[in-house]
Amino acid sequence: MKRRSLLASTGMLISVSVSGCLGNLNSGSTVITHYEFETGVDVDKGMNDDPAVSFEDDEIHVIGAYGIGNACYSEHLAEPSYDAERDELQIRLTRQHSGSDTCDELFQTVSYRVVVSVDGDLPGTVTVTEDMGEETTAESGFGLLP
Repeated sequence: MKRRSLLASTGMLISVSVSGCLGNLNSGSTVITHYEFETGVDVDKGMNDDPAVSFEDDEIHVIGAYGIGNACYSEHLAEPSYDAERDELQIRLTRQHSGSDTCDELFQTVSYRVVVSVDGDLPGTVTVTEDMGEETTAESGFGLLP
């Protein structure tokens, strides 16, 4: 229970920087250069709400909240990937098991913010999947989704 309070109050920031590309790039003009994953942030979203996707300059912003289960699980962002053939950025929020057999039986919801920076064109489509939740698809020409 203390772990949940800590996650909810402080939030974690994971930032990955690379010099090159991340994901599955066959060819093209879009390269993922950096991404950030922060949890415990103040978002106006509940677990049953779709994540919101917005596009700003060379960044894709995603906010939302999703359930990760009991205290044996923690939030995790799978490495974002770009499919050049489909012109699609894929963002998947998952959960990881701690390996423990004894866990507090409480259901945890995690709020999050993901920012993906790209070099080149913004992807035509962004698909966000929350493990135990919904999938949202956004077209880059439409900006913020409700």
